[in-house]
Amino acid sequence: MTDSFRTPWFWLTVLSLALLGLFVLYPLFNILTASVTGEGPNGWSRLLDNPKYLQAIGNTLILATAVTLIATLIGVPLAYVTARHSFPGKSLIALLPLITLVIPEVIAAQTWLMMLGNNGLITRALREIGLRLPSFYGWFGLITSMSFIYYTYVYIGVVSAIARFDAQLEEAAQSLGTAPARSRLKVMLPVIMPAILASALLVFTMTVGNFAISMILSHRLPLLSVVTYQAAVAEGASDITMQSTL
Repeated sequence: MTDSFRTPWFWLTVLSLALLGLFVLYPLFNILTASVTGEGPNGWSRLLDNPKYLQAIGNTLILATAVTLIATLIGVPLAYVTARHSFPGKSLIALLPLITLVIPEVIAAQTWLMMLGNNGLITRALREIGLRLPSFYGWFGLITSMSFIYYTYVYIGVVSAIARFDAQLEEAAQSLGTAPARSRLKVMLPVIMPAILASALLVFTMTVGNFAISMILSHRLPLLSVVTYQAAVAEGASDITMQSTL
């Protein structure tokens, strides 16, 4: 036991746990404490009594679910095609999703507005031929812009999992009479499913916490990140209790 205390790995583990407690657990504890303390009703009572906050939570969960589903439906097939097939322009197609990682979300949202906003290039072109798109402010803009920004994270997570997958397992299943499509579902999909779920969870979390795009495109649609910001600047004074609860 004494020898284990002298190993560098033991002290590295202790240091890691200390940093985790200091920079993650302690701030979370302070937030939880602040949500139930302070003058007047605690934050949880105010949250349940205010329809705006409940609506913001519901809208955020719906938005995150929709964005996660669409991003997964885009990212997984693209990752499969890129990892398993060779075709002209493959290197460019594999590189394009990574560009969104270096573009700030504010710029991405403004770019979408330039194309599909009320006076966007595509919107005006369609208007001239008698077609009208729904307003890009609100659900349409939020789901569209976030889906095409966050699918990159699904693509990155899944393409590496498919690249590591042993194709001989799939070939063995096909040699036993399994159809190619069925072999992908029965052999490859269970192997890459953890990567798909982890990537989808990341997209869901990032959508819930997104502020830049939500602030620009939500318009009058209450979202959790926006109402949290509003609680921080309400009437010029920060509402710490409500901020912590949200």
